Amino acid sequence: MDVTTYVGAGKGSNGTRIKPWSAADVFAKFGVQPANLPALKALCGEEGDDIPGVKSVGKGTAVKLLRRWQSIEKALKASEFVSHRDDTAKLAG
Repeated sequence: MDVTTYVGAGKGSNGTRIKPWSAADVFAKFGVQPANLPALKALCGEEGDDIPGVKSVGKGTAVKLLRRWQSIEKALKASEFVSHRDDTAKLAG
């Protein structure tokens, strides 16, 4: 079942600032499932929304971590046990 996600967009022809996206659209645009969009923002931050993000974690690293661990909670737990060379270690401490 495809769930609709609403994502902010520029002002559309109907005057709204949001538009419906399918899960496939969200994945194609952001690289993560719709449920992980808040985690993506939390990890890599967003200047326009004044969200700082995690130091040394950009969008690419955030997507990689969320694809690998499926959630920010699992990634945080794993960060204690991975090598310092693993991107997941950026979440520790």
